[in-house]
Amino acid sequence: MNAWCKRLSCALLIVVSLFPFSISAKHINNIEHPNSDSSIGLLSLASFSYLPRVGKPTQQTLSIPELEHLSVKINIAFQLNETEEGILLATEMLALANKTGDLLAVAQGQSLLAHGLNLIGQYHSSLQVFNQAAEKYRQLALPEHLLVTQVQLASVYQALDKSHLAQQAMQQAYGLLAELTDEASLHRVIAFLTSMYQQRGDLDTALEYAVELLAYYRQHNEDLIAGSLAQIGILYFQSMQPEKALFYLLEATSSQYELADNLKVSVYLFLAKSYLELNQLSSAKHYARLSEHLLQQQDFPELLALSQLVYGNIANREGDFVLALSYFEQAQAMLERIAAKGHLAQVKLGIATTYYGQKNFSKAISMAQDILQLDLTHSNHERVKLNAYQLLSDVYAQQKDFEQSLVNYRIFHYLANAQHYAHAPATRTIAQVQADVISNEFKLALLTKKHELRQTIHANFQWQRNLVLISLLILAIAGIVAFFSHTKRKQLADLENRLLADTLARKKALMAEVFHDLRTPLSVLKLKLECLEDDVEENKEQAYELLHNRVAYINELLADLYQLAQVNTDVASINKRTFLLLPMFNDLNQQFKALAIAKGLSFEPNLHLAAGASMYGDALRLEQVLSNLLQNSIHYTDAPGLVAFNVTVRSSRCNIVIRDSSPGVSADDLGQLFDRAYRGDSGKSRQQTGSGLGLAICKKYVEMHQGTMQAQHCELGGLQINIELPLKPLTGARIAAELMGEAS
Repeated sequence: MNAWCKRLSCALLIVVSLFPFSISAKHINNIEHPNSDSSIGLLSLASFSYLPRVGKPTQQTLSIPELEHLSVKINIAFQLNETEEGILLATEMLALANKTGDLLAVAQGQSLLAHGLNLIGQYHSSLQVFNQAAEKYRQLALPEHLLVTQVQLASVYQALDKSHLAQQAMQQAYGLLAELTDEASLHRVIAFLTSMYQQRGDLDTALEYAVELLAYYRQHNEDLIAGSLAQIGILYFQSMQPEKALFYLLEATSSQYELADNLKVSVYLFLAKSYLELNQLSSAKHYARLSEHLLQQQDFPELLALSQLVYGNIANREGDFVLALSYFEQAQAMLERIAAKGHLAQVKLGIATTYYGQKNFSKAISMAQDILQLDLTHSNHERVKLNAYQLLSDVYAQQKDFEQSLVNYRIFHYLANAQHYAHAPATRTIAQVQADVISNEFKLALLTKKHELRQTIHANFQWQRNLVLISLLILAIAGIVAFFSHTKRKQLADLENRLLADTLARKKALMAEVFHDLRTPLSVLKLKLECLEDDVEENKEQAYELLHNRVAYINELLADLYQLAQVNTDVASINKRTFLLLPMFNDLNQQFKALAIAKGLSFEPNLHLAAGASMYGDALRLEQVLSNLLQNSIHYTDAPGLVAFNVTVRSSRCNIVIRDSSPGVSADDLGQLFDRAYRGDSGKSRQQTGSGLGLAICKKYVEMHQGTMQAQHCELGGLQINIELPLKPLTGARIAAELMGEAS
């Protein structure tokens, strides 16, 4: 569409925006409520009619039903891009109108004929007929019809490069625009421009004005809403947006709107085609049946053929090629009778596609070449030719004729790019010429192909050489990987042997310690038993007490050895759960306070923790650790003395400190208190009668709770044991957070 029409469109929208929306719907258009007899006549402006509805706010319509019927068929032909058929029907309508003497019918027939001539590029003839129609509209005093005719004249002048005449025509259109005094007339002109943009292929602009019309009809004329929805749906389908097309088309068919049968047919057909594009075949069949049922009652053979075309495409998608051919042949027979070349090309494309699906490649090629021989000028029909080139490329590829496949693909690709930018007939003509040039360069393409084949042979040789090099490289990498894998396995085996040797050494050391710890008490037992047996023991009661103590010591030693073996070999397990700390510490306090007092010692507990303080750990093992430590402290402290038991819970940690008075331990002994089976020679160690394993076991259990245990000299003169335990399990994130806190 040229710039003049765009300028008029902008002016129209500005004028419409200034109108107050107060006009009564019944005064908008007196002929927008056709009765049942004439509903098959003129289509709604919001749907498929190219020209605005004839007449002013008085009854001025086509005089006889036959003229109305011809008008509908012409509009359908133009809508379906069958321009030549529309021109023939417009010529027939004009002849009939001249016989009746109806000046309005003659003017409309001339407008339709001129429009068709304009579409096929016969601009001089179109100009002559448009001027005749304009003169009659002046006689009838129909400014809106004269306005749109002036816009068409400007378009023709522009196509003929007569810019000054185009400008004059548009100036007259602006003057007529000023004479329009109601919204209805303005929107009828916008409806005309919407259809004109649609016919010219400027779908974005057509959609813009179609949406404007729909908003107007929703407020002022419900009878035209369905037609407006249908037009928007069809525009979206033509824009290759089937999802949006379905939204508007389905709303147009909803129960709240009433569609005339002739409009329903087109809506059902586009619904079927939209569902087919989305591969929803059952829905496509449903609407194809609805359109076919309505068409059986009307005289629209071209639309009936289109319904058969849809059926054929559905059968093709389902793989039923025999049924598809049957539908296509029926459609072909109907279209050949009315010489509808555009849709005949679509049917032929469907037949060619069916042959391709049947692997009947020779027939597919023949049918596709027939399509290319047709004189197709409209952009929608040129897409059929485009698809024919693509199909030929695919067929030749299946036949291993890659030269022909390449040539047809190049034509397809070039035409596809040309159609992407083709918005005017002149551009499309250039695209066709360019496609012919590509076809004439076939010999050059063959020579190019031969050169490409030679390059391919050379490239294959290079590829084979590279493949050998890559294979050698892969073998070398595999050898390196195998070498390192063998080395790694050897290292793992050496590590395993070292670990095994270390385990055996630890086992031997443990056995030596066990032998050492058992030999002394067993020797004492043997000696005492021999004395009792020979009746040489003077104090038998004391001897029996000694025997009893030695047996108890051996039993304790064996128990400690068992526990130590478990913790050292990671066999020992702890049963962690959340438990309250205060009850455990209270029990320990009561138990060992009595023991300390019985020995003549002071016991000072200091528990700094809340009643609800809890910890996640093994309560039984921790109580065993603390009992062992408190018992040792009471046992090794001289009376009168002091044992202090301090517990502090802060944040996420529990600190336990056990202190006692003299005797203490030497500096040498202090560093080895937690070694397995270590016994010192001084201080508390001099009085030691235990196994020496208790502290090692205690430390191991504390570490299994992710805690620490340390020993140091105490200011009271004895020993101090410090234990720190986490209240919750330590994680990497928590350790990092605590380290950050300490650093800050």
